[in-house]
Amino acid sequence: MSISCQNVRFSMLKISVILISLIVLQQCDFSKAATLYKSQGPSESCQNVCTSLSCFQNAAFYREIMKPSLNPCDDFYQFVCGNFIDDVNIPKQANSINIFALA
Repeated sequence: MSISCQNVRFSMLKISVILISLIVLQQCDFSKAATLYKSQGPSESCQNVCTSLSCFQNAAFYREIMKPSLNPCDDFYQFVCGNFIDDVNIPKQANSINIFALA
């Protein structure tokens, strides 16, 4: 066997070992992440949800000013603020209006 053929085989062997090592490491990380997700479960992530009356009122207010019939990918501003723009009368002499004053 010539030296150049040995070099090619050795290079291919190195590349194969590196690729196999990367695949094994990736699988280990994936299984570790899956185990961590299963151990936490959805109940722990839901513990920080606000259920007070003011949270529900604020959520209802923001839900009312949204236009869920629109696609947010087409016009995000109209999706989020469309009903607010349609429903609130802004006086012509006003330069701006504060949404928090209305809530």
